[in-house]
Parts: sequence; C-alpha cells; structure tokens
Amino acid sequence: MEQAQDLSDCKRQEGEKMAKKLAEFYDGKNILITGCTGFIGKICLLKLLSSFNCGEVFVMLRGKKGMSPRQRFNKMLQEAPFNADLLAGNEELKTHFFRPEIKERVRQVDWSKVNVIEGDMSRQDLGLSDEVKEVLCKSVNIIFNIAASVQFDAPLKQNLRDNFLGAQNMLKLATEFKNLVSFVHVSTFYSNSHISHVEERVLPMNCDCEKMADMISWLPDSVLEQIEPQIMENRPNTYIFTKAMAENLVQKYEGRLPVAIVRPSIVVPSMSDPEPGWVDNVNGPMGLGVLASLGILRNIDWNYWGVSDFIPVDFVVNSMLAVAERTARLYPKEIKVYNCSTSSLNPTTWGRCFEVMRVESFLAPPYKMLRVPIAVPKHRRAGKIGFAMTKLSEILFAYLIDFILVLCGQKRLLTRLTAKLHHGYDLMRPFTTNEYTCSNDNIVQAYEELCPEDKKEFNFDIPAMDWTEGFKNAYYGARRRILKEDLSNVQAAVFKMRVLYVVEFVFKMLLIGLVVWTSLRLFTQPIAPTVSAARLQPSPLANGQPSLMSVALKLH
Repeated sequence: MEQAQDLSDCKRQEGEKMAKKLAEFYDGKNILITGCTGFIGKICLLKLLSSFNCGEVFVMLRGKKGMSPRQRFNKMLQEAPFNADLLAGNEELKTHFFRPEIKERVRQVDWSKVNVIEGDMSRQDLGLSDEVKEVLCKSVNIIFNIAASVQFDAPLKQNLRDNFLGAQNMLKLATEFKNLVSFVHVSTFYSNSHISHVEERVLPMNCDCEKMADMISWLPDSVLEQIEPQIMENRPNTYIFTKAMAENLVQKYEGRLPVAIVRPSIVVPSMSDPEPGWVDNVNGPMGLGVLASLGILRNIDWNYWGVSDFIPVDFVVNSMLAVAERTARLYPKEIKVYNCSTSSLNPTTWGRCFEVMRVESFLAPPYKMLRVPIAVPKHRRAGKIGFAMTKLSEILFAYLIDFILVLCGQKRLLTRLTAKLHHGYDLMRPFTTNEYTCSNDNIVQAYEELCPEDKKEFNFDIPAMDWTEGFKNAYYGARRRILKEDLSNVQAAVFKMRVLYVVEFVFKMLLIGLVVWTSLRLFTQPIAPTVSAARLQPSPLANGQPSLMSVALKLH
C-alpha cells in the first residue's frame, strides 16, 4: 500500500513538472497588460488574443497628445501588426523567404474581449477610478507588467518615475487582487551590466531601493547630476539603474505575490510571429543597421568579434507566456528569474550580424540610399582619431545634402539625423564594446517543460535558432516596416546604387587628382632667390633727396 502511494506521489510530482497545454492554462483567464503600445507589448497582446480563448483582456493606457486611451488603442489597431496586411497569406514573404508552408500568423481576433482602461503607472493605485479598481481586484488572474521607458539617456527622475515607481504602484495594487495566479515582470538582461557574468537571480544593491527612490525624488536636479555616477553603482545609464531598482523591489514581494522576472537582452525583429522580421522601431542595433544600409553610418565603435546578445521579440513573448504558466504551477511563493538571452546558449557577433545584413543590402538595397554602404569595420575598438574624422565626414556630408534640399525648397533632414546617430554611438558603446555571459537554466527548463505542440507554436528554443535567417529577416523587415519599401522597387534601387557607386568613384578620383596636382605644383615650382626689399629700394640720400627722418625733424 505504501509503495503504491509512493508511486502515485512520484507520478503526480512528475506531472507537475510538465506544463499544461498553454491553451488550457489561459482558457477563460482574465489578463491585465501594461505597456501594450510598445514593441514587446504589441506582440504579447496579439499572441494572447490570437492563440488562446482567454477571458477579458484589460489594456491600461493613459491619454496622450490630446487622444483618449480608447482613441490611442483604436489608432494602434490601424497599424501593423494589427491591421489587415498581416491577416492574409503574404505572397511576397513566401517567395522571398522560400517558405511556401508559411501559415497565416494572425488569426481572426475577437477585439470585443479587450477592455481599454485609463490609468497612469506613476500614480497611486495606477490612477484608476474606484469602479475600475474594484473590477480588476475581483477578476484579474494574470498580469504582464511590460510598461517601461527605454530612453537610456533620460533624466534620472524621469526613468525613476517610469521604471521604478510604475512597478511599485503595480505591485502594491496586485496585492489586492483576489484571484491572481501569476505576475510576470519584464526587466532587462543588463540590469547588472557592471558584472560580466549574469546569473538568474536578483543581485542586491548597496542601498535599499525604496530609500534610494525617496532620496532621488526630493534631491534637486543639479545635485543629482553630480552624484549620479556614485549612486548608480557603475551602471552605464539611468534606464539600467532604475530597472535594477525595480528588480530589487519585486524581490521584496516574494511569498506575497506569484511573481517572476523575465530579462530580455537586446530585443530585435521577430523570427516568425507575426511575420519574419517584424519590427516597429529604430532603437538599438536596428537603427544602426538602417542607417548603414542608407550609407549614412560610415564607422562604429565596437568589437567586431564581440558577442552580441540579441533576442527576437517573438521569443521574448513566447517565453513570457510560458513563464506565467510555470509560475502558477510550480513557483507561486518563490521568485524565479529568467535570462531571455543568447550569449551563452547560441552566441553570435556584431560583425556577423552586420555582414549578413550588408550582403542583403546589396541584393535588395533601399531606394532611399544616399551613399553606397561601407565595408563592415573590423576592429576591437575604433581608433579615436579615425573615428573622429569619420564623424566629421558624416557631418559635412549631412550639411551638403541639407544644403541641396534647402535649394530645392525642402526641409533640412540629414543634419538632425546625423546628430542622433552620433548620440546613438555613445548610448550603444557599453553594449557594442563589452561582452557578457550568463546562466540560462530557468529559461531552458521552461521551454523543455512545454508539450510538443506548444514548443512549435510558442517557440523560444534559443540553441536551435538560425542567426543567418534571423538577420536576413531583420533586414527585410526593417526595409518594409521602417523604410516603407517593399520588394517591388528592388530593380530601381539596384540601378540607383550603381549610379551612386560611379558618382562616388568619380568624386574620389577627382579628389585624389586634385591632391596630387596640388602636391606636384608645390614641389616642382622653381624657387626664386629672395632679395631684401631694403636693398632693392634706392637710397633717398643717393639722389640728393632729403630723407623722411630729416623732413620730420624740420617740421618739428
């Protein structure tokens, strides 16, 4: 009898280790999402509504630029990835990516399940009305807290408000949710970027995060600017520092909330969902890649051979969906951290990324190209003098183009864009010149526990990822979504690129010829003997004429 009982307990424990089908877990669950207008948030909302028969989905937005939350949401639905251009099979993508089996990634969505609520993460109780708060406290089962500011160089108080106080208010309110089974907090892999190996645990800060937040709130901005390097504990910017503070705050709720932390690294365009290479922003490496393909970026301070920790956005979202289920099933009283990163499981390099994208930029260049793309810079750090000269050439070229635009009655564009590019160099340098390793036990285990069907539908198998395909997808996704160019203009774009190549070659030859001609003129021109001017002038005394000095004395 005891052996049978032990066998039954073992089977039950083994069953608990395997995840339910995610569709079963999310069936009928009411979900609250913050940050659904962001890169990750859009895909999370779309995946939830297209893959599961979930209950009500509460989307929290605030009014912005004269638009109400509902108006902002309706406007978002008119844009990718929610609009009709993804609902039908895309023949262009099928042909280009050689995937005839590609299916309709976006199923028909029942938008009536979405309840847009007005809220503000920076306010107590999220600024919710009493009626809305009561509804949420009674009905919400799962929270995805994605809202954050990703502005690296924002003032410390601004990022504290968006990344720490927002999380603080969300956590406090969540303690009043009566039916909450899972809370997924999205942080960043670089929250502890001052150390080279990142473990799947919250690293305690030197000072209590809430006391630190109070101090930052009342200190004058002038004082904060002076002490920032000391209080940020070697973290490179205010974004990373405030995200680390938020992690320490989440840790305080262990045992009180069924919460987990997902740490994505550098989020890049999707591998497959909602389409290969889907992207909606130029943050981070995608901005540099787009500017390189246009010929605007001419150099970069990076380690060409350095490991770049990219992660596709759909892998991030799929891992979040699995982590929510795993937290409810196994760790409702224990906080688990999930490093959603590739540097240790499937490393690639900055150089490899840009080499693949450069090849594609010659096969299908953007028609908006201004100069032929450069060869990918191969160095471990850019030389200071060479890098400064390159930046100067970029500025001069920008002024030249804008001068032509003004002559044609157009607005100046490139000087402002180049200034942003140079600012981006500084923001990205901590990530392009440093390498990190990490532990990924939790994220690997979360994937391994999925059933075979879910592994296919909600893929985040990092070791099996094909980076070459991913970088190709990223290039064509950016070309289509950011530059607004489809593949119908490739032939014209290739012709334009050849013209630019000829113009650039002729200009370089003329410049070299001018330098050579000037040098020859300087070194071959005969040098005439120099004679003192005083010796060439006749002496006034020799002609019997009074000197100027004698005339002056007489006048005196």
